[in-house]
Amino acid sequence: MDEVWQKFLQQVLLNLVPIVVPLVIAWVGKICVDIWQKIKREQPSVAWYLTEAAEFAVNAAEQVGLSGALENYADSKLDYAMSVAQK
Repeated sequence: MDEVWQKFLQQVLLNLVPIVVPLVIAWVGKICVDIWQKIKREQPSVAWYLTEAAEFAVNAAEQVGLSGALENYADSKLDYAMSVAQK
């Protein structure tokens, strides 16, 4: 009986994951956009420093020769730099 439940739950998860994961990613993305807009509105100097740091990271990566590698991992080098800066 346990094996039947395990297979059932496995199938349920396999069918739900492709639906739930994009929804969670979209939700997290909206939260990030809302936070960024709030930072830009309430603390423009912090937003400016973060933008400058991202541009600096992109320029440094280009000088090291990572521009091709960055294009493979992100839609744009700025998105990649922002994700690195947030870590």
